[in-house]
Amino acid sequence: MTRSALVLIALLASTPAIAEGRALEEQVSSQSLIRVRSTWGEATLWRPHMTGASITFDSLGAFVPARETAAVPETLTLADLDRIQVRGSAAGSTAWKVGVFGLVAGGAFGVAVASIDLVGESNGGGEKVAGALLGGSVGFGAGYVLGALIGAPMQHWKTVYRRPPATR
Repeated sequence: MTRSALVLIALLASTPAIAEGRALEEQVSSQSLIRVRSTWGEATLWRPHMTGASITFDSLGAFVPARETAAVPETLTLADLDRIQVRGSAAGSTAWKVGVFGLVAGGAFGVAVASIDLVGESNGGGEKVAGALLGGSVGFGAGYVLGALIGAPMQHWKTVYRRPPATR
């Protein structure tokens, strides 16, 4: 794989997926809690339901300041909103980060173990390459699983809608 392909994959993996149309409706309506931002501020909405370009909700979140509760309309439209966020898990990003650490650590450990000359013979360094490949693979796999387990309970807000920039 070329370096530019790896950079492109890294950029795509780090960019939040922005949903549109029907996918956005399903994503918002399937959540028990969403966070929205508009000109009147930011609010968390309990049990949202989205139909077309409008969002209704059961109640506001607990930490919305009193001055903002009066400003939040009962029905919101996408034209009113700058951003919609849903709760997401950090399992994927944490798995990759810990997996890469495991790859490096496992590869170094594999080379170190392969460098120990137990028999007194050497085949020209091929065992170091094999040790690095085996150690790196095992280290990445173990790190990936461990990272997913660590990141699964970590919750964060994931942006699913961002108002398009105004055209001039």
